[in-house]
Amino acid sequence: MSVTHVVGAGIAGLAAAVRLTKAGRKVVLHEAANQAGGRCRSFHDAKLDRIVDNGTHLILGANPALFEFLKAVGGSLQECAPAAFPFFDRQDCKGWTIKPSKGALPWWVLNPSARLPGTNALDYLGGLRLMTAGPDATVAQAVRTGEMLDRLWGPLCEAILNSSPQEGQARLLGEVLKRTLLKGEAACRPYLAPLGLTAALIDPAVAWLRAQGCEIRFNHRLTAIDSGALVFDDGERARYYKDVPAILAVAPWVASDLLPALPRFETRPIVCAHFLLPKPEEKLPGGRAYLGIVRGLGQWWSLRGDVLSVTVSAATDLASLPGEDIAAKLWAECALMLGQAPDLPPYRVMKEQRATLAHTPATERLRPGPFDGPPGLILAGDWTATGLPCTLEGAALSGQRAVHRDFLSSPC
Repeated sequence: MSVTHVVGAGIAGLAAAVRLTKAGRKVVLHEAANQAGGRCRSFHDAKLDRIVDNGTHLILGANPALFEFLKAVGGSLQECAPAAFPFFDRQDCKGWTIKPSKGALPWWVLNPSARLPGTNALDYLGGLRLMTAGPDATVAQAVRTGEMLDRLWGPLCEAILNSSPQEGQARLLGEVLKRTLLKGEAACRPYLAPLGLTAALIDPAVAWLRAQGCEIRFNHRLTAIDSGALVFDDGERARYYKDVPAILAVAPWVASDLLPALPRFETRPIVCAHFLLPKPEEKLPGGRAYLGIVRGLGQWWSLRGDVLSVTVSAATDLASLPGEDIAAKLWAECALMLGQAPDLPPYRVMKEQRATLAHTPATERLRPGPFDGPPGLILAGDWTATGLPCTLEGAALSGQRAVHRDFLSSPC
């Protein structure tokens, strides 16, 4: 039986390896790091003495590719039902909770208690303009300026596209809204990983693949692609062919180094700070383990035990600061809102400088499809043209799409 090589053990590579293995293919999975997961991983932080995630990921019911992957490997997440998203406006000192409707029609916009304070139902027509925008329109151009941009569409753009509303593509944000708010409450339900992303998603996948006979080679870096061969740092050359392809599921900058014909993508950073709370909180304001912050410094809070994680997307300016300054700025806001002591508690600041693509109209035009590489080499990763932003769902979808029907019908 011939071997299919998959390079990269992030979510995209794992999803591809799982689908191939389920189809009866012999798979070798190569990973440059000493662990799987890529940008979706957990680790033990010695300073906090807690398991923390590399970054906060929001998993929703409208993530079919990710749940297909999860079901195949026996992973599990904690469902939060019914769906509800509490927000707090730092400037107005007012909170509200979005509770998606059960059906496809967004009846919740007719409920004053579910809307932003001081808005009416017609103010939410900006969502329709996002869904119908042309490919060159930004979020700010589609919904125009004003409080709705500052208090709703802008924060959603930064959280979902990791780009400012002045540069983020409106159509891409509109696609996410179609798949969530217009699909009803079940599609919007958050799913949490109480023990961390690695325990929920990555460890089950690695264990399942190994149990099925998949060979996983960690610390095995791909250094070149040469005449139909993958060349690794130990000198190994792994051949691939048009009828027995390989899958390249690495970060976009790595792919561009290996395949100079691919574009060099502009990226944006995400900053995440984990704080060990001196006084543990059972819930955050709004009654959930997560909270959206509008017109504040921190944008998304999540609570796991006594660790509060604060995420800032599109964080170009913040990411340029030293970690201690970032922690101090974010904690000052947290302490004030939670009634905690102002003294900075133990913390860990994560700066993912190239967290995702900059989802601008120009970048969206450049995202390649799975077959835009050399013959016999299939591209996968959240940065490819999935129709979604760079998310866990996009990564899983790209890995599954790489294992297409013609691939499975080719000789073993």
